[in-house]
Amino acid sequence: MHILFGGSFDPVHNGHLASAEAVRQLLQASCVTLLPTARSPLKPEVTANHHRLAMLRAALMDYPALAIDERELRRPPPSYTVDTLRELRLELGSELPLVWVIGADTLCGLAQWKDWQALTQLAHLLVIERPGYCTPSTTAVDAWLRTQTPRRKQRSATMPSQRFVAADCITAATVFFHRNTPTT
Repeated sequence: MHILFGGSFDPVHNGHLASAEAVRQLLQASCVTLLPTARSPLKPEVTANHHRLAMLRAALMDYPALAIDERELRRPPPSYTVDTLRELRLELGSELPLVWVIGADTLCGLAQWKDWQALTQLAHLLVIERPGYCTPSTTAVDAWLRTQTPRRKQRSATMPSQRFVAADCITAATVFFHRNTPTT
């Protein structure tokens, strides 16, 4: 299983680290890879890439089970998650479970992303709920979520067979959308 936690990490904070570690423990994985985004077309200017990378490296010194993937920082802007997931799917093959972790605040704006509905064709989508942040309110995201066949389950130790799982994760809940394998 390959787990990626994407974000701007501007700045990286304890919530990022605790969430990444909780996801690692929840899925019983040996590692979670943090993937700092380059210049997102949806966010205002961020701190320079080399500064965010240095902060992330310093923050991870006490977290040996967390790693960094710098690929998006090396890519010319703008950077799109779907392109990263397609690249990773080619590298990892179609069988290895790939989990993409985002915060609930990100899910709320998902309909603005490039090819956002293809995300669960490429990876499992794990969304960490954050107190004070909305659930998706756009008609497009709501409709898409309904196609993910929601089912609830507490604390899954392995990759769930359902497309959607809610599991306790430290003090926050985690929503999990199982990868949809495209049919041809």
